[in-house]
Amino acid sequence: DGVPGLPEVIDDGSGIEGTLFDDGRHVVGDDASIHVSAGGDIQVSYQDATAGTLHYAVGTASANGHSWAVKVIPQDGFAGAFSKVIDNGGQLQVMNWWRKGGETYTGDVAILTP
Repeated sequence: DGVPGLPEVIDDGSGIEGTLFDDGRHVVGDDASIHVSAGGDIQVSYQDATAGTLHYAVGTASANGHSWAVKVIPQDGFAGAFSKVIDNGGQLQVMNWWRKGGETYTGDVAILTP
């Protein structure tokens, strides 16, 4: 109806899936991408810049906003940069850039199914 709802916190950086990070609060939310379904469910991809991981959150619509479930999409190396939720033939996937290396670095774009 064009009226924005109340702000919702998806991830406060303190932990993932109910487990607190041992090293304190992380910087989360970099390079976020949002996809909203016709039914009001929301998928968000973003980077945990502290750990270099790709996070994927699903918000299921409810009477008071959304119920959020957040998970890490595992990848090799430092990942999650420039993420984008894409619709690939009706299947939602997440595209992001990763890098790894020591003396020399390699990196590329990965397309993953959450």
